[in-house]
Amino acid sequence: MLTAPPIAEDDYLCETTVEQQKVSDTIKEIYEKLLNESNRDEVFDNEINVDLHLKYVESYLDEPLPDPYYVLDASQSWVTYWLTNAHVTLSGEDLSDDLKKLVSEKVNSLVIDEGRGGIAGGPNMHMGHMASTYVLLLSLVLAEDFASVDRIKDNLHGWLLSLKNDDGSFAMHKGGESDTRSTYCALVISSLSNMDTTELWAGTRQWLSSCQTYEGGFSGVPDTEAHGGYTYCAVAAFYLMGRQEGDFNEASLLRWLADRQLSLEGGFSGRSNKLVDVCYSYWVGGAFALLESSIGTDVFNKEALISYISNCCQDLKRGGLKDKPGKSPDFYHTNYALCGLSMAEYRFKNDKGDAYSFSAEERIAGSSYTIPVNPAFGWLIFLFIAPITVAAVVALSLLSKFFSFLYLDDSEAQRRRSASETATTSCNALVNDPISKVERFVRALEENLSPEQLYSSNNPDRNVAALPPFFQGSYTQALYMAINRGKFLYVYLTNPSNESSSSIFDHIVTNPKFISIFTSENRNNQNIIWGGDLTNSEAYQLANSLNVTKFPFLGVLCLTRTSTMTPQGPSKTPPKISLISKIQGGIGEGDPDKLIQSKFIKRALKYEPELALIRAELKDKYMSEMVRKQQNADYQQSLLKDRQKKAQKAQKRLAADYLRWKQSHILELRSQQDDREGKARIAIKMAGGNRETFYFPENSPIEDIFLFVELHQKSLLEEESNFTLSQVEAEEKFRDFSYPYQFRLVSPVPPLPSLSDYDKSTPVKDVGFIYPSGLLMVERL
Repeated sequence: MLTAPPIAEDDYLCETTVEQQKVSDTIKEIYEKLLNESNRDEVFDNEINVDLHLKYVESYLDEPLPDPYYVLDASQSWVTYWLTNAHVTLSGEDLSDDLKKLVSEKVNSLVIDEGRGGIAGGPNMHMGHMASTYVLLLSLVLAEDFASVDRIKDNLHGWLLSLKNDDGSFAMHKGGESDTRSTYCALVISSLSNMDTTELWAGTRQWLSSCQTYEGGFSGVPDTEAHGGYTYCAVAAFYLMGRQEGDFNEASLLRWLADRQLSLEGGFSGRSNKLVDVCYSYWVGGAFALLESSIGTDVFNKEALISYISNCCQDLKRGGLKDKPGKSPDFYHTNYALCGLSMAEYRFKNDKGDAYSFSAEERIAGSSYTIPVNPAFGWLIFLFIAPITVAAVVALSLLSKFFSFLYLDDSEAQRRRSASETATTSCNALVNDPISKVERFVRALEENLSPEQLYSSNNPDRNVAALPPFFQGSYTQALYMAINRGKFLYVYLTNPSNESSSSIFDHIVTNPKFISIFTSENRNNQNIIWGGDLTNSEAYQLANSLNVTKFPFLGVLCLTRTSTMTPQGPSKTPPKISLISKIQGGIGEGDPDKLIQSKFIKRALKYEPELALIRAELKDKYMSEMVRKQQNADYQQSLLKDRQKKAQKAQKRLAADYLRWKQSHILELRSQQDDREGKARIAIKMAGGNRETFYFPENSPIEDIFLFVELHQKSLLEEESNFTLSQVEAEEKFRDFSYPYQFRLVSPVPPLPSLSDYDKSTPVKDVGFIYPSGLLMVERL
């Protein structure tokens, strides 16, 4: 833990400073309790409960996610990555074969047009997205499905070029935003796939340099506020391209990063005047580790970070790791807390300034809970293999707050979450957080409930809801549900600065008759309600599109279509989303129950028959699409098997030709057995029990011994060689070929050295246990 006070104390009171004090008080209590329970001369942090956290991760890997996770439909890519990467980082083990297969099938089902359209974040006709493409390529490598990466890389190259801007940055998707996240993703995708980067990376280095702010950190685009997530993406991008002198001001960056470590908590915040969040253990910790690798010494307080993660962020009841005390664990924070823990448990070095030359050593030998994570990629143990085989990246922070309502928080803890606290995660900079906005909106509505309504909603004996179950997500997601699943979408819009009437809230929104529209069993699956005030950009745009003139506004939308006459007979127009009923401003002196009946229930009954037909058509379309995708997947799998069979046959033919070529060489050696000068006498006990003694020239490669055994086992030493190629042609044909021997050659003399551990080109005289004589045993694999 840090002991020095913050660099600057801000006396201005606002939501953030108030919440900061609450967080500080909570964490101070945790640390004081730890001190009181320990010997003051030697304080021990809580241990990381590896088994519990692995059980948490594996419970979601082994079983389908619960129904409420439908809001993560577009984020299936991230869920796949967070869970698998967290498992590998903590367990240090590869994924099981079954899980590798599932991951590979999931990823390939989301590839659009063999990579020409990128990879989607989820099924159901989502568009290709830079972030989901990069994270799913990482998932393919976790699953060791390098064939799929190689299959789509050329098409992905064209897709990346279509998203590149003139200034060197990249867009997230066609018509999407461009920032350091999307640019970093593009660099990772191209590096991972071993693409030609000459055209792809032109101008990118200069654009990234322009994103460093006067504060020292990096922003999403030039001339905006620095943020931990953007800073990591920019710094890691320089290492992907190979860091050069002048890429950024290192001293200024180090100062800004140092300011992110909070003095009491020991963890990091994402930007100035924001709360601690464990995900920055990696975003900021990873940026620190990159710089540390070149500087050669620790550049942040690693003990303090470990203390924050181990004492404040573990859920020791359910497993998993969480943002901060009072929050619930989720996949996102679990993964990046573990990656950040690795940044603190190891010391990193890199003399070349690239993404593939890192080394790591434990700061305290034998004390680490995680495997060493490459700070340029945030993924797996160090695997220094060519990029086409593996190159890894750390995932950007997207949609983490989608989890907040899924984890059984007690209602009091839910209500205590303020807007500023919820807004501390890196999602605020990387993506608008729809769930936190809905939670804030609902909390504001709850403040207007009467004491009786609050009592009823909080009393389990009454079992009465005081508010409708507002959709936990963005309006775009709610609209997606209405369009693609044929649901009625109710929208409730308010203007907090100009509320002309509260009658709609008091008599309609909180009316049990209205609430029953969403809770009655016969309607529960077909009605959803979304709400927002005009401080929410989506609510503001929706109000404009619906021509709302008074607030509050309550309306219902659904798919509608009409019939037109054609020469072939009646024809229905394509379904489109329409506003079928609304009330705004107030309700006057009318009866609320009658108004609900006429404006909403009757209108829904009118449109329900046609909407039911649309639902059936959507279901048929969805099922047809799934069948088509499955057929395509089966076809691709069949093609892959055919290619593998052909490759195996070709490999077998090549191996047979190789033996025929080498057969004449071994036969020649056998004809010279009487001349034993300068030779090693080697007795070989074959797998069948018989023993053969052979004299090998001292300068012969040890592969000659393997060849002798292989030819003996295949009874080819008694046949004449019928190989027809010339020596030059044979050397060219087998230039990069390595024969797959299915046995080991082991000495029976302790410590039982194996000839198989040596390079096949090693001269016989350089192996002490067989020169000038030795005994080997054949062990079949």
